[in-house]
Amino acid sequence: MAVKFMSPEWAQTMTDALNADDGFTKSIANVDLTLAYKVNDGPDGETEYHLAVADGAAAVNLGPAADPDVTITSGHDTAMALQRGELNPQAAFMTGKIKVAGNLAMLMMHQAVLSAFSAVSQDIDIEF
Repeated sequence: MAVKFMSPEWAQTMTDALNADDGFTKSIANVDLTLAYKVNDGPDGETEYHLAVADGAAAVNLGPAADPDVTITSGHDTAMALQRGELNPQAAFMTGKIKVAGNLAMLMMHQAVLSAFSAVSQDIDIEF
C-alpha cells in the first residue's frame, strides 16, 4: 500500500525501512548527523522533515529539526524526483535545484548516508 509523501505514515515507513536496510545501517555506523529538509511550494505550502542519525539508528520525523547539521531546501517537484531516484542529490545541488546550508564539510563526509537514504526511499511505494 502506498504511503503519502511527507505524511506521518511515510515518516514511519521510511524510519522502519532505513533501520532494516543493511546498506543504510552500514553507512551510518559511528555517524551522528541531522539533516533537515525544507520543501517549498508543495500542496500544503512549505513542509519540513528531518533525518536524525545517532547510535547506529535513524529516524525520519516531520517538522523542523531542533539543531540540524545541514539544511537542504528544494521545491516540491525536486523533492519528489529525489525520492523517486530520478534526480541525483549531487546533480540537484550542482544545478541549483537544492540549496544547502550548514556544515557542508559534514555533509561531504557523509555522502554515503545520502546515497543510501535515496536508495532505500526508491523501494518504498510512495504516493506523491
